[in-house]
Amino acid sequence: MTVAEGFILIGCLLQGALCSTWSAQMPQNIQALHGSCVLIPCTFQIPSDFDQHLKAPVGMWWSNRGAPNKKIVFFSNKTENDIQGNITGNLSMKNCTTVLNNILMKWTGNFSFRIKGNDPLKGNFNETVKIDVKGLSDSPPSPQVTINRDMVKEGDSVTLREGDSVTLTCSAPAPCPSLPPTLSWTPRLSDSVTVFQENDDQTKHVSSVMNFTASHLLHKQEVKCTAVYRLQADNSERTSNTNVTLSVQYSPKNTLVLIGKDGSLTCSSDANPAVNNYTWYKVTGSEIEVVSYTQSLTCNITEVSGQYYCQAQNEHGLQNSSTVQLHCECKYHFISLSAK
Repeated sequence: MTVAEGFILIGCLLQGALCSTWSAQMPQNIQALHGSCVLIPCTFQIPSDFDQHLKAPVGMWWSNRGAPNKKIVFFSNKTENDIQGNITGNLSMKNCTTVLNNILMKWTGNFSFRIKGNDPLKGNFNETVKIDVKGLSDSPPSPQVTINRDMVKEGDSVTLREGDSVTLTCSAPAPCPSLPPTLSWTPRLSDSVTVFQENDDQTKHVSSVMNFTASHLLHKQEVKCTAVYRLQADNSERTSNTNVTLSVQYSPKNTLVLIGKDGSLTCSSDANPAVNNYTWYKVTGSEIEVVSYTQSLTCNITEVSGQYYCQAQNEHGLQNSSTVQLHCECKYHFISLSAK
């Protein structure tokens, strides 16, 4: 510890409550990509007695301060640093927001800020941000897909009801704001809108919003959101994606009567959830009567030829088939009588 830093510490202890004003605010964790930039949102507080010394301030970043391999890797007043970058915040306004460029995987670890102004203002801040730099063999952060608050998402499956207005949102972190990820949907169910947004901790992310109407034709459809990151180092690209499967509930569709080789009739229908109630109707002129509640209709049940149709029903609705003819052949039973 230098003499000046010792005076700051002693002064802080003597001033009591003023000690709490030596603090920095920054995210706890940030994910970055090897060969790209990373934004570190940062602000700091110092005792008011030192505000007058915050002139021509210099900001510095420690890598792993307190560890054997500690090193100041960035000075705002130098053009050559272990990690190149620039402080985008206004240090005179206590904003130490910094962009570090072309960060490498070897720099994964804890970073903390140091400030130097006119004597006696100089000191380190204890708060740290852990930067996790993903290597070339690692996948970039996967995008997250969310759905309307009133709808159910379980794991990778989204449960919908036909006719619902659906909003799918895909979000991916943008650790390097100058090269935000490009988001795309497969299949593209409608036009999408992409926005660049700020998180509560002032890091950034990109979101793509896609609106569509749920249809039975989309049942079991897999929808993929892809995030493509372009790197600073060599302008190469890295990709990650997230899939969700649409589970659409709908009333019976394509209800029809299948005629078996034995002349029996079977009611067939496509529904989700499956049909839980079948009803058969016999049409005689203008009269319609219920003859069965089974899925299949045979002569053993009706014993009468005629025009029939079926109705399929689940919790979301019902649908009738067209009318078909059931042919029932008359069966004769012969009884052998012996003479007396």
